[in-house]
Amino acid sequence: MDFEESVAWLSGLRRFGIKLGLERFLKVLELAGNPHRAFRSAHIAGTNGKGSTAAMIAAVMRKAGVRTGLYLSPYVFDIRERIQVEGRMVTRRRFAQLATEARSLMEEAGSRGWGTLTEFEAKTLMGFLCFAQDGVEFASVEVGLGGRLDATNVIVPDVSVITNVAMDHMEYLGETLAQIAAEKAGIIKRGVTVVCGSTDSTVSDVVMRRAEESGSPVIWALPEGQQPPEGVAGCVTYRVAVGVDPLELDLGARRWMLQGVRPALQGEFQAVNAACAVGALEALADAGFPLDERCVREGLEEAWLPGRLQVLRRRPLVIADGAHNPAAAEELARYLKPRLQGRPLALVAGMMSSHEPEEVLSRLAPLARWVIATETGEAGTRPCREIVQSAERYCADVSACPEVNEAISRACALAGRDGVVCVTGSFYLLGHIRKPLRVTTGAA
Repeated sequence: MDFEESVAWLSGLRRFGIKLGLERFLKVLELAGNPHRAFRSAHIAGTNGKGSTAAMIAAVMRKAGVRTGLYLSPYVFDIRERIQVEGRMVTRRRFAQLATEARSLMEEAGSRGWGTLTEFEAKTLMGFLCFAQDGVEFASVEVGLGGRLDATNVIVPDVSVITNVAMDHMEYLGETLAQIAAEKAGIIKRGVTVVCGSTDSTVSDVVMRRAEESGSPVIWALPEGQQPPEGVAGCVTYRVAVGVDPLELDLGARRWMLQGVRPALQGEFQAVNAACAVGALEALADAGFPLDERCVREGLEEAWLPGRLQVLRRRPLVIADGAHNPAAAEELARYLKPRLQGRPLALVAGMMSSHEPEEVLSRLAPLARWVIATETGEAGTRPCREIVQSAERYCADVSACPEVNEAISRACALAGRDGVVCVTGSFYLLGHIRKPLRVTTGAA
C-alpha cells in the first residue's frame, strides 16, 4: 500500500468501532515478535493533558540524548502525528510500510480465527513496530481511551502517569468519577512508580488504593502549599508565576528546583501537566536515564503539540483548541477571559456526537458575542442544529455554517481585526482547518 491507500485502509477499520480489551491484541503482538517489549517507556493516561505531558516527557528524553519515540492519540492535522521518532513524524513512505506490515499481521490473525483489530489497535501496532524496528530506546506512550483495557496497556513501563480524571467517555468508562478513575488507574503495574496530578479526593482515594495493591510508589503533582494524599513517596509542586503570555512556571521536585520555566504549550493548566512530566522524569532518572536540570528545562520549554491553545492568526486573534469536555472547556474559558478585555469573541464550535454540546457551550458561549455552529461531515459528527439549540441558551447571536473553513472566515469577519476567534469542540474539527491558517504556534 502507498500512503493514501494506508490512510484509507485504516479509516475502513472504523466500522469495527471501539472494542476495549487486550487478549486479541496481545496475540497479534506475539505474532509480530512482541515489539512492545523492545523499548522502555512511560505510559500516560488522563482525561485531559495526557498528550501534552507525553510530549513534554519525550522532549526531555531527546534532550538527554536518548533515542525517543512518541505515540499520540488523537492526531490533529496529520495522521503521522501519532507516530514520531526523535521529534519527527514518520515519513509517508515509512507510514505506508508500517501499515502494510500491520495489515499482513492482521490478515494472518484473521486466518487463525482471532478476529480483526480495531482502527486504534492497528495504529498502536504500527507505532510499536516502528519503535522496535527503528532503534527507539524509550517511548512516551499516550493512552487512547481510559487505560485498563486500552490497547496501549500491554506495555510494562518504567513509570505510569495519570494527569487528571474528569467526566468524559462515560459510555465506555463509567458514570461516576470513581469508576472512571478506576479505569485510568488500570495502567498501574506492579512495582512501577505512578505519578498523579488530580486534586480530587475521590480520584486520589482510587489511585492510592490501586497503587497500594500493586506495591507501586506514588509521586503526586500538586499546587504549591497543598498537602498530598497520605502515603505518597514524593511530590512535585507547581506554581504559576506569570499567567498571561508567556506563561511562567515554578516547579519544585526532589532532584530539581525549576524557576521561571516558559513552556511552549500555553495555558495555566499546563502547570500540572509539566509537574506530572517532572515527576515521571524523576522516576526515569532514578531508573538510570541520564537526566539533568538543563535537559529538563529545555525539554519542557520546547515541547509543543498542535490544537492546544494554538494561535493561528494575530489579527484577528484566532485560537484553536480541542476542548471537548466540561473540564477542558472551563480551562479554555479561563484562558480566554483575560485576553478579551472588551474585545468581541466569535466562537466557532463543532463537536462529535459522543460529546454533549451543553456541557461545553455553557462554559464558553456566555463569553461570545457570536457563536457559529459547524460540522465536519464525518461519521459521528454532531449536526449543527443541535449545537445551535444548546448555544442559543447562552448567546443571543447564534448561526450555523456547515463548512468549517467558511465558518472560520465568517467568524473573522464578524470579530474584525481587533477581535478574537476561538475554534473549538473537537480535535477532529481542527483537522479540517485549511493549511494557510496553520502558521503560528506562539502565545496569544
